[in-house]
Amino acid sequence: MEYPDPTVQHLDHPLWSQLQALPDPASCAFHLRQVLPLRHLTALTPPTEWWHQDGAIPSAQLPIAASAGSPAQLECHDHPFHWLVLVHAGHVTVTQNNRSHSMEAGDGVLLPGHAWSLHSQLSSTTTIGLDPLELLGAARSLAPAHWGAPTRVDSPLQSLFPLPTHDDDIGAAVVETISLLLPALHRITRLGDTLNDAFLPREQLHRLIAVLLFPELRRSQDPGEEDGTSSDRRLDRLLDYISLHLSDPLPLRVLETVSHYSRRSLHYAFKERFGCSPMQWIRQQRMERALRFLQNAGPTDTVSSVALACGYRSQGRFRIDFERTYGWKPSTVLREGGLPKGSGGTNGLSSSNTTSSVAP
Repeated sequence: MEYPDPTVQHLDHPLWSQLQALPDPASCAFHLRQVLPLRHLTALTPPTEWWHQDGAIPSAQLPIAASAGSPAQLECHDHPFHWLVLVHAGHVTVTQNNRSHSMEAGDGVLLPGHAWSLHSQLSSTTTIGLDPLELLGAARSLAPAHWGAPTRVDSPLQSLFPLPTHDDDIGAAVVETISLLLPALHRITRLGDTLNDAFLPREQLHRLIAVLLFPELRRSQDPGEEDGTSSDRRLDRLLDYISLHLSDPLPLRVLETVSHYSRRSLHYAFKERFGCSPMQWIRQQRMERALRFLQNAGPTDTVSSVALACGYRSQGRFRIDFERTYGWKPSTVLREGGLPKGSGGTNGLSSSNTTSSVAP
């Protein structure tokens, strides 16, 4: 790793390869304004001592600003998002609503969407924008059924919220995990806007922060509290997630992350309730959706558009699965407005020997 100045060799940043040198505070402010609700940026050193390496990932769903450099002060105005500030090196003080919080390497703070300022010494930081609604959704997805989740995610965020990183194993682990997620972003952001938003670890980040905001969620993950009823609730939440995301890729690793099941437990839960594997059950749901779409198709609908809406990226794979399930080509059902008379119906849905093709 090469540093722009020998005096900053002790600085480090997980996104260093994405940072670019900016010659003055004005260019730095212009760059960071792509992401942050920045009002002012002021250098706290003489012009000859100014240097900054900055990076901006202007995703609408997960904006990220990375910075390393000489002392400066940032002032940000109100914004609908909450802002997570992580310190990787040096010393930083954040102020909001007349309350200040000082941080060093490994610390972090979550800020509600009110105006805030950041005063940095020689330091490196990452600032991430978090959607309050997604944060609330993440909390609810992790919560046990008896937990009365708040209807407004800002209820514990009337002012800045220091992350519990000291004498708190979970807090320290969460902050470390977020920092470990950041290096993968330099490749993801080169995929273009659509894939960028699809691959950014948005849901994981919101879940991690939700665990810190709501202590009840930590207790709900206690293995000692796991019983048949809570396991059923967990599977029910996973089924709801699958129903809402049938058009998306749903590999096993995603199901494991969403449900917090191990792969073995995931297979056991589906076998116990449905008599099939998770992939077979998902394919069944996609086939049922495909049939409904084809039977109620509009004038502009095509077999290809229905395949995409049901999570298939390959029209050929979709046609094979549909024919195996219903005995007719999807183009025939689209043309006829339904299954022709004498159709075998769902001959392929419940067969335990059926090969899964959930991620075509």
